[in-house]
Amino acid sequence: MSLRDNLACYATELQRRPGGTMRDLISKLAIFAIGVAFCLGWLGAEEASQMQRSGSALL
Repeated sequence: MSLRDNLACYATELQRRPGGTMRDLISKLAIFAIGVAFCLGWLGAEEASQMQRSGSALL
């Protein structure tokens, strides 16, 4: 799931429940932050893996 997908899903969820409490908003923000962190971590690991493969191919 890309960052844009996460943002679109989050925006849709906010529009669906405009009368949510502050606690709901904080929990949704926390879930969103975890999703973004996971996405960035996965992309970073993928790029590191590709760099490692290209580095070993040069040797």
